[in-house]
Order: sequence, then C-alpha cells, then structure tokens
Amino acid sequence: MTKSADSLCDYWLRSVRERSPVMDRALQGFADISVTDYLSEVFRFSGQSYQSRSDLGVVLHDYIEPLLGQELAEQAAVDIAKHPVALTANHHGVDYFAQSVQGSLLFGMGKKRHAGVRTAPVFACGNIPLDNLTFPRGALIYQADTASPGPKKLAVFPNKVRRQPVSLVSGVDQNKVNEVIRRISKTEKTECHNDGSLAALLEILADDYAADASCKHARYSDQSVIINHRVWQRLFADQQLMPDLITLELEEVARRLLLKDLADSGSLIYQLLFSSAVREKLIPLLDGVTGCWNISKMRNRIAHDGSDTVLKTEGTGTFAFWGIDDANRRVPLFPEQQSESLILNGISDSGQPQVFPFAPDELIKALENRRLLPSLFSCFTVIALARGVSCLGGYYQAEYLPAIQAGVIEALQPESEQTGMKHVIGASYTEGYLSGMQLIMTGREQSVYPAGPLEIISGGALSESDLNIMGNVSVGNAHLASLLETISDVVPASDLTAEGVRRLLREQYSRLSGSVLIRH
Repeated sequence: MTKSADSLCDYWLRSVRERSPVMDRALQGFADISVTDYLSEVFRFSGQSYQSRSDLGVVLHDYIEPLLGQELAEQAAVDIAKHPVALTANHHGVDYFAQSVQGSLLFGMGKKRHAGVRTAPVFACGNIPLDNLTFPRGALIYQADTASPGPKKLAVFPNKVRRQPVSLVSGVDQNKVNEVIRRISKTEKTECHNDGSLAALLEILADDYAADASCKHARYSDQSVIINHRVWQRLFADQQLMPDLITLELEEVARRLLLKDLADSGSLIYQLLFSSAVREKLIPLLDGVTGCWNISKMRNRIAHDGSDTVLKTEGTGTFAFWGIDDANRRVPLFPEQQSESLILNGISDSGQPQVFPFAPDELIKALENRRLLPSLFSCFTVIALARGVSCLGGYYQAEYLPAIQAGVIEALQPESEQTGMKHVIGASYTEGYLSGMQLIMTGREQSVYPAGPLEIISGGALSESDLNIMGNVSVGNAHLASLLETISDVVPASDLTAEGVRRLLREQYSRLSGSVLIRH
C-alpha cells in the first residue's frame, strides 16, 4: 500500500513499526488494552539485586536535598528502596517535548497506583547536545496553524553552546533570563500563533527560571531538576493528584555510584572493567551494541602516524566513559595497551588528545573533576544491572539494554562465585518500554497537535476526571496520538512535508476524537 491508497496515519504508523521492533512488539501485544492496564505489565522489578539498593537511596538523597529540599530527598530515598522502578526514556534539560512530558505523565500515573510511593524518579540522559531533537536549549511551542512541520523553537541558550552536552552547560542567571524574556516578548508576540502557550512560557521564565532557588546553582543540569519539578506542579489542579516527579541527570546519578563502585573490587563494574579475562570477553560481545562501543570505528578514529593523530570517523560510541575536552564536548575513548598498562585514548573534534590511565583511582579522580562522563553502558551497569532497578525506557533502550545485560552475563566467568551473580543480574527487568505514547492533544479547526507542558498549562490544569480519561486511552491510540514526534525520531530524512503534517493532524483528529483527551 502507498500513501495515496492508505491513510497517512496508517502509512506512517506502519513505517515506524518497521523501523522499531520494540514498538512493533508493544503494539502487537497490547494495542487494544488501556494504558492503565499496560502500566501493570511494565511496572515490575526483581526482588533481589547484586549490590545494595541502599547505595542508590543515599545518592538520590544527597543529589536531591540541595536542589529540592530535605523532605523530598528523604522520600525519594525511601521510595526507590520500596519500589525500584525509574523512567529512563527522557533527555535532560527543561522538558517541553510533548512525547517525553506525556511519557512522564504515564510514569506518574503508574507510580500513583503503588501505595505509599510519593515520588516518581526520572533519570534523564544528559550527554545529549542542547540542539537535540527535544531542544533542551530552550522551549517548544506546538501550534497547528504554522507552515513549519515541527514545533516552534524559542532559544534560551545562545547558538555558540548548542553542541555542548546538557551535563556540562553552565546555567542561566537572572539577568540572562530577563534578557530572554525581553527578546521573546518583543519578537514572538506577532510571530507565535499560540498566545496561550507563549504566555505560559513567559510566566515560567519569570517565576521558575529566574527564581533564586534555581539561579543560585551554576549548572544547567541542576537548574533543570528544579525547573522541571516546578513545571510539573503547574500541570495539575490539585498537587495530591500525582506523585512528585523528580527529574535527575542519569549520568550524575551514575557518576556518584561509580565513585563508590570503582573503589570496590567486588562491585559489578569493577569486575567488568578490571578483570582482564572478563573485560577481554566483554568487549567483542558488546561491540557495535548501541550505548556501548564500536572497536573498528574507534581504531579508525585514532590513527597514529609518528607523533600525528588524525581524526578519521564520527559516530564511534565510546568505551565505558566519554572524555570531556576544553570546549565541554564529548570525546570517544578507546582502550589501548601502552607499554605495561592500559589507557583510554581519544581525540577531540579539534584534534586535542585525550588520554586517561585505565586504573580505578585515576578514573575516580577524572570523574570527580568532571573530565570523564559515564557512558550509557556504565550508567545502566551500575543502576539497572548491579542494583536491579527497572529502567523503563524508549523504543531504543528496550532493544539495547537487554543486549547489554546478555553480554555482561556471558562475559562473567563460570566459576562458582560468579554463578549467583549472573543469576541475580539476569533477573533484572531490562525490557520495560514506556515511550512513543501521548494521551492528551490540543484541538483546533478539525485538527489536533501535540500538547507539551505549555499547551497543557494554557488549556487549564489537569483534573482527576482528565487523568481518568487519559488512563482509559488504548495503547494503540496513544501511539497514534504521538505519531508526529515518533516519525521525526524514528524515520530518518522522512518526506513528511508541511502539507503532509496538516493532513496527518486532520486525520488524527478524525481518528482520535472521543479516544484521547482533546482540549480546545
């Protein structure tokens, strides 16, 4: 079937399913059940863990307390021990991306069903650049009557830092926020077609970005924890309707755990990295797996010719950690034997060498100084595999995390002392998928468009009856509602034109009216 003989909804949904085995499996198995029933399927966790989950509780407490206060910090530490399930589908930064914001709503709805759990932890990936698809560089405003096929982007951070990872970007102060407010107020009032969302953004900038509680922190990553929490509270008519969403940087949670684990020869990550027999078996097992490394490309990237180092390829992945260069950009690192010892070797895009001794104390020092950033492999090893936390992810994670788990289990030695470890690690639930779904849309002139936090806030805070309607949306319709953003993420260089977007939005209105929450 072609687009001309088929509805655009069906054509594009089939296209993304062909490219995403995880999404296809979810729709094959659960399309007709409600998202509430689906949450019962994926909110599961192992009753055991190789390393103590109390370590994670301590890390969460110490991370959260200076940002959100002692009460939330203590509650989050209690809750992660009681219900070790976290959402890891999101990217860090202040979140305006409709798909991830609504994934957080789904996650909060799932947490709400567990008695006594009052916090919903999101570990959001921070090693993405500011100009990532989710646009942590600023805000997104969704509007149906624009010629642009995507949401309108309003920058908070300047263009010169667009390639820096969220993990490393300096935050904004009150003067900078006031500057942004003046610029947006002056230039966007006539250009933005969604006055309600623009007004909501200006209020958030003035009240949340510019708040003393946020501006006193030097890192954008820390400011994002505070601002995301405050924006989350704006979404609901009653704060008791949902647990407190606490969005933390995944790499920062992992960095704090790694400072402990790299000093412990019994930890899982220590054995994977510093037992030569295990490491030599592990490297080829995970070669080419997303979130890990690609040895052949890393060898090509760093070519030694006398004293000259030549940059040759991109997209290499990295071994266990990213190096950070002087421009605050990530550098892939390659394990290389040098004389009697192993090093992590890399070269930045500007040709700057990055070399780290591959020894526990040296890695700890580099992590403390933020010259290293944990890779996805290291993050999920210390959180999901070592401590048995169920990480509910997106349509990519639910494919690569089970592959990482299988590779780790196979690499561990068959001796009796590791048999129990392999069993416990194998019991960790790594296939949880909680992404690609939206439950609420904005309607206008027989069309719908995605609803990010600004659209939800400007349409009126969510009530209990709204949440009940959202909970009854089927998994199939939730995927259909999220289709516009899934296409952008899953179908590379798609030929979805501005007119195609308008047709898709009209078809979604016809297909989804009465099925998802549509607010006019």
